[in-house]
Amino acid sequence: LSAVDADVSLAKFDLQVTVSEQFDEQGSSVGMGVALTYATDLFDEATMIGFAERFQQVLVAGSNDPDTSVGDIDIVTAQERESVLALGRGREVSLVDGVVPDLLTAQAERTPEAAAVSVEGDELTYAEFADRVGRLARYLISTGVGPEVRVAVAMD
Repeated sequence: LSAVDADVSLAKFDLQVTVSEQFDEQGSSVGMGVALTYATDLFDEATMIGFAERFQQVLVAGSNDPDTSVGDIDIVTAQERESVLALGRGREVSLVDGVVPDLLTAQAERTPEAAAVSVEGDELTYAEFADRVGRLARYLISTGVGPEVRVAVAMD
């Protein structure tokens, strides 16, 4: 039996985040180091740099205010926010509260013939999509699925 040095730069998962404590020459802790190892056929360097920057934002915000909920930490850059806002300029935009099925029903009532889903030339209107969602919901209810029951749905 003998030790074999493994190439630790190989990704064992699609994305691996390794956090390890760092020490100086005297053995005193000098902080934490983070290494991102990723499958290059799925991610590119620019994506990982963006991921690292956002991860750093979350860590800084969390350490500055430990009572902050992670979900309340803003990770959208100013440029991204401007790009998204530019898409909506000149359009009526309204923010609504509600659960997804209720929002879908409301949208189907407002614009039944508008495209809701479009994939490779096939299109479903909001009315058709809402009908399919309703049929799936009724089927799930008939099998005993109710509130707080987890369901996995696989669709093409």
